[in-house]
Amino acid sequence: MSASALQVAIDAAVAAATRNTNAEDATLNLLAANNTLLKNATAAAAAAGATPAQLQQLTDLATAQDAASAKQAAGVVANTPAA
Repeated sequence: MSASALQVAIDAAVAAATRNTNAEDATLNLLAANNTLLKNATAAAAAAGATPAQLQQLTDLATAQDAASAKQAAGVVANTPAA
């Protein structure tokens, strides 16, 4: 393999690793942002006079989303090739 062909292969590998890392980071940031939005919505609902039952529904949803987000984040990390 010539030096230039080797550099092309290295550049391609670096670009692929960068794309994977960026996709992983974006996914994890999206999950965190969704969780924050739900928690803010719960606080706004409480301030607006939501009933305890309504707040419990939002709290249950946040708990379920936390578990799903953790599972999704672990899947993203597990299925992203090392840089």
